[in-house]
Amino acid sequence: MSYYAVGLFGYAIKAIHYAGLPVDPSIATGIAVPIVMGVLWLGLKQLIKSLGHSS
Repeated sequence: MSYYAVGLFGYAIKAIHYAGLPVDPSIATGIAVPIVMGVLWLGLKQLIKSLGHSS
């Protein structure tokens, strides 16, 4: 899931870059990777908790 989310983010950043804003797509995507992974991890953890499973 994180692979696809980061990929979509990369497309968005590239579009912003080509629109003329001074954003480096490689750096922005690299920064986004741990953030996206953390958000997905927390979301999945919450989903599992709401389903009544414990870890």
